[in-house]
Amino acid sequence: MGTNLRSVIYVFLLLFVVVFTVNAQNRRPKNVQVAVKAKWQGTPLLLEAGELISKESKQLFWEFNEAWLGSDGDSDCKSARDCLLKISTQASALLAKPVASLFQFSLTLRSASPRVVLYRQLADESLSSFPHGDDPSASHCCWVDTGSSLFYDVADLLPWLASPPTAGGDAAQGPELFDFDHVHFDSKAGTPVAVLYGAVGTDCFREFHLSLAQAAKEGKVTYVVRPVLPSGCESKTRPCGAIGARDNVSLAGYGVELALKNMEYKAMDDSAIKKGITLEDPRTEDLSQDVRGFIFSKILDRKPELRSEVMAFRDYLLSSTVSDTLDVWELKDLGHQTAQRIVHASDPLQSMQEINQNFPSVVSSLSRMKLNESIKEEILSNQRMVPPGKALLALNGALLNIEDMDLYMLMDLAHQELSLANQFSKLKIPDGAIRKLLLTTPLPEPDSYRVDFRSEHVNYLNNLEEDDMYKRWRSNLNEEETLLNAMNDELPKIQEQVYYGQIESRTNVLDKLLSESGLSRYNPQIIGGGKNKPRYVSLASSTKSGESMLDDVNYLHSSETSDDVKYVTHLLAVDVTTKKGMKLLHEGVRYLIGGSKSARLGVLFSSSPNVDPYSLLFIKFFEITASSFSHKEKALHFLDKLCSFYEREYLFKTSVESGSSQMPIDKVLELAEEYGLPSKAYQSRLVESLDEELRKRMIKVAQFLSWELGLESDANAIISNGRVIFPVDERTFMGHDLHLLESMEINQRVKPVQEIIEGIEWQGVDPDLLTSKYFSDVFMLVSSAMATRDRSSESARFEVLSSEYSAVLLGDENATIHIDALIDPLSPTGQKLASLLQVLQKHVQTSMRIVLNPMSSLVDIPLKNYYRYVLPNTDDYSSTNFDVDGPKAFFANMPLSKTLTMNLDVPEPWLVEPVIAIHDLDNILLENLGDTTTLQAVFEVESLVLTGHCSEKDHEAPRGLQLILGTKNRPHLVDTLVMANLGYWQMKVSPGVWYLQLAPGRSSELYVLKGGNDGSQDQSSLKRITIDDLRGKVVHLEVVKKRGKEHEKLLVPTDGDDGVQQNNERGSWNSNFLKWASGFVGGRQQSVKEVAKKENEKGGRHGKTINIFSIASGHLYERFLKIMILSVLKNTNRPVKFWFIKNYLSPQFKDVIPHMAHEYNFEYELITYKWPSWLHKQKEKQRIIWAYKILFLDVIFPLSLEKVIFVDADQIIRTDMGELYDMNIKGRPLAYTPFCDNNKEMDGYRFWRQGFWREHLRGRPYHISALYVVDLVKFRETAAGDNLRVFYETLSKDPNSLSNLDQDLPNYAQHTVPIFSLPQEWLWCESWCGNATKSKARTIDLCNNPMTKEPKLQGARRIVTEWPDLDLEARKFTAKILGEDMELNEPVAAAATDKPNPPPSSDISVDSEQDLESKDEL
Repeated sequence: MGTNLRSVIYVFLLLFVVVFTVNAQNRRPKNVQVAVKAKWQGTPLLLEAGELISKESKQLFWEFNEAWLGSDGDSDCKSARDCLLKISTQASALLAKPVASLFQFSLTLRSASPRVVLYRQLADESLSSFPHGDDPSASHCCWVDTGSSLFYDVADLLPWLASPPTAGGDAAQGPELFDFDHVHFDSKAGTPVAVLYGAVGTDCFREFHLSLAQAAKEGKVTYVVRPVLPSGCESKTRPCGAIGARDNVSLAGYGVELALKNMEYKAMDDSAIKKGITLEDPRTEDLSQDVRGFIFSKILDRKPELRSEVMAFRDYLLSSTVSDTLDVWELKDLGHQTAQRIVHASDPLQSMQEINQNFPSVVSSLSRMKLNESIKEEILSNQRMVPPGKALLALNGALLNIEDMDLYMLMDLAHQELSLANQFSKLKIPDGAIRKLLLTTPLPEPDSYRVDFRSEHVNYLNNLEEDDMYKRWRSNLNEEETLLNAMNDELPKIQEQVYYGQIESRTNVLDKLLSESGLSRYNPQIIGGGKNKPRYVSLASSTKSGESMLDDVNYLHSSETSDDVKYVTHLLAVDVTTKKGMKLLHEGVRYLIGGSKSARLGVLFSSSPNVDPYSLLFIKFFEITASSFSHKEKALHFLDKLCSFYEREYLFKTSVESGSSQMPIDKVLELAEEYGLPSKAYQSRLVESLDEELRKRMIKVAQFLSWELGLESDANAIISNGRVIFPVDERTFMGHDLHLLESMEINQRVKPVQEIIEGIEWQGVDPDLLTSKYFSDVFMLVSSAMATRDRSSESARFEVLSSEYSAVLLGDENATIHIDALIDPLSPTGQKLASLLQVLQKHVQTSMRIVLNPMSSLVDIPLKNYYRYVLPNTDDYSSTNFDVDGPKAFFANMPLSKTLTMNLDVPEPWLVEPVIAIHDLDNILLENLGDTTTLQAVFEVESLVLTGHCSEKDHEAPRGLQLILGTKNRPHLVDTLVMANLGYWQMKVSPGVWYLQLAPGRSSELYVLKGGNDGSQDQSSLKRITIDDLRGKVVHLEVVKKRGKEHEKLLVPTDGDDGVQQNNERGSWNSNFLKWASGFVGGRQQSVKEVAKKENEKGGRHGKTINIFSIASGHLYERFLKIMILSVLKNTNRPVKFWFIKNYLSPQFKDVIPHMAHEYNFEYELITYKWPSWLHKQKEKQRIIWAYKILFLDVIFPLSLEKVIFVDADQIIRTDMGELYDMNIKGRPLAYTPFCDNNKEMDGYRFWRQGFWREHLRGRPYHISALYVVDLVKFRETAAGDNLRVFYETLSKDPNSLSNLDQDLPNYAQHTVPIFSLPQEWLWCESWCGNATKSKARTIDLCNNPMTKEPKLQGARRIVTEWPDLDLEARKFTAKILGEDMELNEPVAAAATDKPNPPPSSDISVDSEQDLESKDEL
């Protein structure tokens, strides 16, 4: 029976296919393909591999390079894919298996490309520093920079290496080194620096490397490599050395959305569809996927001869089964049905991805699936504890911020965990204990501390009379509200202890609280309590090839505790030739004398190996005591006296002054005997051979401090369980501070891991080795490594959620990384997480517990889009040549008759723009593609966003503070100002080393940057910022007022033009660009300045420039925008400058506008501002565009711009806009036109006359947002932008608020941000004003009519008489520039008779109109 039924089905299918094939010839399936490229030129994959492997260990970089130099294994590589495999294999051999898998994925992700670009910047600066040197036209593939010279040939370098400058000479002028630099591990700290710029794989690199490595081994130079393959050197490297370098880097790690567009209003450009190049995607599709009940892989297995017909039928099904509406009864259980489909799938993550990334095509089949009630009941039960649709993600117990999560961040977090696991494994910690350690959530850093002030020494932490933070306090303490607030914080804690009987009537509450939880000492270097977060280094990762400098350290202990396990290890790096170093050492000894049961102290002598004989003798005595007698009762007292003796008698004295070294030896030996230490033991070890041993150890210390910790080789510093305190303020730092540090480290970092470590059952370790020193080492290494984790202290109790029916459990419970997730699969978050979790499952050893949390009782389709998350693949690397194609988003078989709009979901720091897009990406109608089967779009990461927060201690954020960013030679490349909102600021940057400072003028006159770490008060004029990845950077700045300027205000209200000239002198944002960074870093790189004053006068334009701001998205609105530009220019003789938000402009518009500016004699500038991460985000493109009209007016324009007029793209100007520009708006920051009220047919739509709006406005008018004036000087002075953002943040979280965002927001806020109401004639629109006032209209806006919903183009031709002529002129000009033939196919509009001059006759044929767009302003 079953066989007969299948036969009937196949016959039916074949009949259907035959009929379908005849009818579907003209409905070929259409695809969409999207790529994102970096703006920078490609970087070699081989160099990126070196940067990636150095993240695991600095020494591995050198081992990888040596391995590559020592083989010619890539000589047999015949393609890019061969090279990828070769590089991956070579690197993976040096890595632990889990890390190697992640390395291979990160390599294809190109995540290290920005670091190589950074080196390219430094290389360009190196060459530009010596313009007088070698022939500048010559192409050099390698060179060595010594700071004073460049060497292009090894023969020229050898004489310099033979006699490099001494430390006191030219060495001080050597190149600046950075913490990311690759310093050869044999380099001796303090020697002259030689930086090699070049690429492994070139002959010149090999020659230079061999010479420099040998010189480093001989202690002559500090050898540094900065990997770079200069342009033109691709042919001079080995086969795999230039892979990835030839074309701009194609990026992955972003999402692309094709959203089904709201078709309430028709507004799509009816210009002829442009033909593009067809580009088919080589990848094959998954034919095993269910398509409306058919599994096409099985059908093709049975009927391979009908492949073309069967595939055509499949394409038809895919492109025709699109739903954006369902009946309510079908929606009710859709979320539960989706969860059931996912849980029961053989590959749940793949199933989730296929469902939520193609939802409009699969929703119908999902809604018909029979639901298992057990799944529904479990989901509803879980939703009693978490809100429906709530999403959470935790990696090894730590909650991640899903909103900011991207692939690069996730890979960094995974690498961090795998690297820690690898470090712990080397310590012989069992796998089970490693998993427990990685699941440990760190305690949050306290933001306040209770200090026990009961001391004979008074500690003044504040001054109520003088400190600025108390200026707002009342003079009468009895009326002080602040004290009441503080009491309210403390009283609940006291009440709790009273309840449990811990506090009684006779208890001294103050003594009890201070004794139990009060710190006995306060030191801002230890207790930051603010922006200065402690710096940690992993001491476990400092091990090289199984050996560590720390193995040689001899530890001191308090009396009678040498056999106890020590939870805290203080390492004191001291230079005994300095008073600072000796004071720190002396305080450390006294700290142990005072008694510590939980800490030990090790000394790293950081003095120069060429130290004088007396200092060396002191170090000998100290080391012998620490190594042989630390268990002796009076050893610490001997060392205390030894320090005093050395400080008093020999510090800073030369051998000439001190005579023979015999005398101090005798005295010290007598001192040793006095404290019960055998002098003979010292005498037997005070031999010459010890000197050399000590010097070698001091060299190791210097290398450790310099290359591992980034400190000066002769630094005086404290490293407590990996926490670095440097510089140490020797004036205030005492032994008591080490007690404070010990207490802090135990409470914050040791306690979370103590129970785990103490519970370890050690295996594979010799029991004789399990001493107190061994366990103390483990605590030191583990707690230091754990402290370096970039990890949230927040966690969630996922275990309380049931997971029997509605959860997905994946992976091995012994996996290093565990993922807990709560996901609504039918949400934008679920679309992205489905792909990210698949990456983790494939490339990282993970276990997962994914609880599905869909919305219950849906009333609308939850996802009205298609989505692809772009991931790299080895298929991107050619198997036939050396090309790298790069990853792309590919949408196969998209619906033909649905209008789609494209949006990109990119990592937070990326600023992207389309650079190749023939078709309108706002209005994609695939049935109009003609013979083209694949619509293509290429976007470019125009720049990365550097963001930050600026604060002033005890004050509000310094609103209006101006910051500039550049290089040391060119300090002003970009600028910005600080918002009041969180002190936020942002700048556009590229990979490189940049310097941030206060802008010249009032900002730098009043303030200085506060620098330094660990609470130091150092002040600096520059802050160095390194951009070397695709994740951007968040920088926290603190500024302080200069002495004598404490009471001056930053923003001084101005009348007239005073102070404006100073701003104008700053120049454009990027007038000084470096050649290599041109058009990349600057905020406004496409400003047209050539059409300046002289050009304006030649064209008949004179007077003050009118600045006009507008925004457009989609080809139709760009068409309107050109018409608006022409209408402005034809009605004024004054110079005009247009400002356009570039985010949404098409490549064609950006190609045409420079020519249009030249032809019609105007200036323009493209501006942008990245939506701040802390500001509530909009999801729909139209609402984002509305937001850009109003939210960032104070920061999106250069500081020198005083006033700007916003004009909607679809507006036509009939007057001289100079009149509006010059209008006195009575000191208001904004000026809008109120809505007309004389078209009575629209009374039912005037919502502001009733309900909430009527009550809120209190008689004030409701204004239209199509035209408004912004007095930017007043806008910034009154913090209007900050106030608007506060109102927006409050209102926007309610989905029922701000339905017309750009209009509702300023009208709602006008009580705080006052609006000047413009005369009614300044804006007329037919929908609201009626025809009676049309003749007086100065501007006409094509408002949508909510009653008739008339298409935009139809209304434009009917309403505005001059519109067809302006449109024809703009289209002809566009066609001429783009080299296209223009088809005149416009419908005849109803005649309008109000234009001052009659329009010229035109012969326009009638054609069908297709005019589709979503709702615009009212």
